[in-house]
Order: sequence, then C-alpha cells, then structure tokens
Amino acid sequence: MRRVSSQYAVPGMVLARDLYDNYGNVLLYQGVRLTLDNLSVLGRIGDGELFIHDRRVDDVPVSSLIPAVLHGEATRQLRTLIEAMRAVIEGRPQEPVYMNRMEQAVFSMVQHLFPIVMGEVNATGCYSLKEYDYVHPVRVAELSLLMGRKLGLDQDELTRLGLGCVLQNIGYVALSPGITEAPDSLTDVEMHELRQHAQYGYQILRDFTHAPAGVAKAGLEHHERWDGSGYPRGLKGDSIGLHARILSIADTYYGLVSRRPHRAATKPHEAVEYIMAYSGELFDPKLVILFHKLIQIYPTGVMVKLNTGEMGIVVDSRVGHVGRPVIRICYDANQVEWAKPFDIDLADGEHQHRLVTEVIDY
Repeated sequence: MRRVSSQYAVPGMVLARDLYDNYGNVLLYQGVRLTLDNLSVLGRIGDGELFIHDRRVDDVPVSSLIPAVLHGEATRQLRTLIEAMRAVIEGRPQEPVYMNRMEQAVFSMVQHLFPIVMGEVNATGCYSLKEYDYVHPVRVAELSLLMGRKLGLDQDELTRLGLGCVLQNIGYVALSPGITEAPDSLTDVEMHELRQHAQYGYQILRDFTHAPAGVAKAGLEHHERWDGSGYPRGLKGDSIGLHARILSIADTYYGLVSRRPHRAATKPHEAVEYIMAYSGELFDPKLVILFHKLIQIYPTGVMVKLNTGEMGIVVDSRVGHVGRPVIRICYDANQVEWAKPFDIDLADGEHQHRLVTEVIDY
C-alpha cells in the first residue's frame, strides 16, 4: 500500500482504503478508481492523504494509530462543543453544555491503544485553514495519547490527557474575532489578549462544564515552558503538570508542520529538529527523548528520493531511527524503473551514505 497527498492524486489510481473527510464521513470507498469527476471530491479533505494500491508495495501493511472514523468523531464533537461554548460566551440562549459525547469520543481513541499499540501516528499537519481550530487539537491528542500510553498511563488518565488536548484552545471563543489568524502582525495589546486564551479556557471549563479534574489545568499550562519562559504563570520544570508538558510538545510539533495564514508548513524533520534543539529549554528533556522515539519522519508507504538519485517507497518507517527508514528501491539514479524492486535499510552500515533528500507526491 502506498500513501500520496490528495494534491498529487491522478486519474487511474485505485483506493486501497476508504477515504474520509475531517469529520469521519466516507467520501470515496476502497476499490474506487479515481477519475477526473471524483478527484474534485478530494478538495473537501484539504490536502489530506490517500492510501492507494501499488503492485510494488501491496505486501506492505500501512496502518494508522487511530482510525480516521474515530478522528472524525472527535473533530465533530469538538466543533459542536466550541459552538456551544461560543453561544454561552455571547449570552445567546441554548441548551446546557455537556461534555459526555466529547469524553466518549476521546475514550474511544484511548481504547484503540489497548491492549497493545499498533500502527503509526499521523505525522502530517493540518492544511485546512478553515478547520484548523477543530482538526489540529485532535491531531495533538493522538500524539499525546501515544506518549502517555508509552509512559504507562491508564485509560482514565489517558482520557483526561486527551480531553485536555482537544480543549486546549477553548478560550479562543472569548477573544476578539480574527485575533488568532495573524499572530505575527499583532499589536502588543492584541498579543496580550491572545495570551489570555489559556486563562479564559480554564475559567470556561471550570464554570460552564463538568470536565474531569485536571482537564482545565492542562489547557491552562500548555504554553508554560520548561525554563520558565512560558505563560500565563511562568511555571518552570516539574511544577508544570505532566499532561501540559506532553501537550506542549505535541502542540508545537503539529503547529509547525501545519499550514497557517502567515506561513507555509514546516517539513516534519525540521519540526523534530526544532523540538530536539529546545530540549531542556522549552520542553521537558525526558519527554523530548520519548517523542523522538515515537514520531516517524517518513511514514510507511510514501515515495522518497535519495541523495544518490534513486527513488523508492518506505516499507518500514523505523520509528526511533530518524531519517533512516527501510526503502524499497523502485528507480535507479537515472529514473529507470527496476523490474524487481529491492529493499535497503538506511540504518545499515552498507547504506549509511544514502540519505533521503525529498519526499515525492506527499
């Protein structure tokens, strides 16, 4: 199975897996051969990924850590909850704000990590500018839950961690319209207001919901930094809650690899390098080591180009060996396709001179 970005999809490709939108709705079914007509459907997922059949790697399993349908349900419930919170803040009459459906959606994600963790975390960012506020927190929750699971947290605590992630920016509903869209051009007064969102979110969750203990605290502290340079209280080191320390790493990573109104998306390996560079300064160094072991730069199924000019498809992302996946070489240095593709391990001494220089069609 091969992964391609929807922007590179072409007629004739055959879906190897059902294609979902950000809210868990099936857009196209497994086995569908893409045509010019149904390619227009792909715009609804905002440059997401497709899993397609490719005879060269049809023996390679590609599995997601959290199924798209569970991602979609959590995103849908978050959007509903944000709309309800906005109505409360604006003083519009509405039904009471309930957390049970949001909590159930997160719990369903947690359950998928037991009894054993299988599949790869979604390492790609959010490309949909319109739906960033709903999609980004769920991506953050997935990575945070994986980190929490590897730390040995139980299902109840993981659910609280996941809720803290998806509700991290609930305080945005109390900000002036448009203030979150161009943070690089804000005045000092506007920046001060933007930084209040963590405190606003804490107060909103505490006053208008029955969120489990600790959920509001994670959102309050997710912009605190290991060296004390964060906000709103300038907490330092272990005085920052564990959930917030996990959340801050996942939030930073997905913030960097996502397209934003004021900048293009950062490459995944550059985002990892950023977090590694600020280990012990902005981020808990022990958690950075864990993050480094879990995130994959080149997901299984993507096509890459090497410094030798060869091209191939990742058949094992080799999580923990950043930049050193197992590649099935499909084209030689002259871009001539091999009749019989072969695998090489970039972590093997024989092939360490080979480096991935470019990701193709993703």
